[in-house]
Amino acid sequence: MLSRITRLKKTLRFVQQKQTYISRFGACAYTTNWSNVKKLKQRRMKSDNASSDGEEVAKMDDDMDAVNGPSQSWDDPPGTSARLVLLRHGESEWNASKRFTGWVDVDLSERGRDEAIHAGLMLKRHGFEFDEAHTSVLKRAVRTLWSVLHSCDQHWIDVKRTWRLNERHYGALQGLSKAEVKRQMGEELLQRFRRGFDQPPIPMREDHPFWTGRDRRYRTIGPDRHPTGESLRMCQQRVMPYWQDAIVPSLRRGQRILVSAHNNVLRCLVQYMDQVPVDQIRKIEIPTAVPIVYHLDQDLTPIGEPDEIGFRGKFLVDAEARDAEYVADIEFQEQQKLRFSQHIDPVDAMKKEDIRSQCEVHGLALPKAWQ
Repeated sequence: MLSRITRLKKTLRFVQQKQTYISRFGACAYTTNWSNVKKLKQRRMKSDNASSDGEEVAKMDDDMDAVNGPSQSWDDPPGTSARLVLLRHGESEWNASKRFTGWVDVDLSERGRDEAIHAGLMLKRHGFEFDEAHTSVLKRAVRTLWSVLHSCDQHWIDVKRTWRLNERHYGALQGLSKAEVKRQMGEELLQRFRRGFDQPPIPMREDHPFWTGRDRRYRTIGPDRHPTGESLRMCQQRVMPYWQDAIVPSLRRGQRILVSAHNNVLRCLVQYMDQVPVDQIRKIEIPTAVPIVYHLDQDLTPIGEPDEIGFRGKFLVDAEARDAEYVADIEFQEQQKLRFSQHIDPVDAMKKEDIRSQCEVHGLALPKAWQ
């Protein structure tokens, strides 16, 4: 009983928050404005203490029905042959502490778990149904998918997992705070690694504490193919075979597909589908746990008017997100920073010769921290 009450309360705090904003802004909205999707996260609401009273459970069930109201389905645009929903996982513990994550299998933060539930509620409210789902083998994406399917009451659909949908491998940067990397490498080189298309990070060595070459989930890759660090182009080259072999055939059959994956994987897919110019990729922003809806024609070409960089997807966001400002949970952020501040010694992970060689490759001066 207690576990059910806890789950209901956790879900109810989101739908109650929605009710407040729905009365002000209306139900939900689509947007393609990149500046709007940066304002999506809201401060977590505090839940009441759980009770074992059965009447409270029934009351919360009634409250959620009243808040959610009838589902609001919508028609696909003319010419739609298939529908694809891309979803970045909810906030992870290392997203919160601003660390490079890559293939490190960190879990969702408390906020990230709430974000995943919220995404599922939005999809359910709009009547989204799926025939199959695809995700990575990293728990932050898998748990997000679980929460979404639970909220949508679609636990039974076929789910496929693959390492090819893992996040971009950040090499020796994995586990390091972005602030520390910036201090050691300089802003210019850091941005080339983060936002460039062809710049791989400093490669990871097998003695790195986050080396995954011996992880049994990757035993089919082979040691000679295991990533040691990827540029965005290399990440895309790793993702596209799975896209062509596993996802495209289902879309051609008119299947409704959900992909729960990671920031750079979704940036790669968006760039490919919308043919975003390489020099504009840095403008693609994928917020956590916000569904991106694509309507595709028979040739799997996105339907709709492109924005200034060619993007045709639609963000499914609560109407209040167009106007609400992101309020950081400072206490939570500080707890995460403290927790991971001593997790890895950056001096051991990033050798001076690695920094020097990368600066020489890119024609940059050696940062003062390494001179």
